[in-house]
Amino acid sequence: MEQSEPWIERAPMDQIDDSKFFTDWATSTKQATLNTCSVTFSQSGIPSGITRGVTVDGTRYTSSSSSQTVSGLSGSVNYSYDSSVAGSGRSYACTSGCSGSVSGAAMVTATYTFQPPPYSAEFVSDDIPAGMVADQQYTVHVTVRNTGSNTWTRADGYKLGSPDDSDPFVASARVLLASSASVGTVLLVVQAVLPRASLGHGLSPGPRSA
Repeated sequence: MEQSEPWIERAPMDQIDDSKFFTDWATSTKQATLNTCSVTFSQSGIPSGITRGVTVDGTRYTSSSSSQTVSGLSGSVNYSYDSSVAGSGRSYACTSGCSGSVSGAAMVTATYTFQPPPYSAEFVSDDIPAGMVADQQYTVHVTVRNTGSNTWTRADGYKLGSPDDSDPFVASARVLLASSASVGTVLLVVQAVLPRASLGHGLSPGPRSA
């Protein structure tokens, strides 16, 4: 038995209604545009001028301001902020709101916290006399603040030292701490003597670790 070929009836070109196709396409495109939204991603705790980023559905967006808006999103999107940000010699770690999902127009915020370096200190005060007599011993009290993440302990050998370990006023270039200090101030007692060869120079204490 002879098999017949499939037969498809094709309308003449002058009878095809192109307007309906373009109308349907325009309608669907408009509907897709209406279903998109913008989300503002904000980071608190980071000074302006430091570049930070957020990844939204696999695409990373960066900015040097406290917030940035991502447009053209649709449905539920996943986001994750940079886990850490560094700039101007300081580091910041994301501590809350670091990742999640969002659907629709919204603002989401991540909080960053300054992460101090392990070893860091700042001078607070001292009672070094304005005038000193050569070869005479003076008891000097120096207060410094631990601004690092490591705890200072006498057992670990933390000391107060002069710049370049070259202070001519004390017998030892470094002085052991009297007590431990995590975040806070510590008082050190230094026995200083002004040698005649150092007249005209000043005592210049600074924190040092052993």
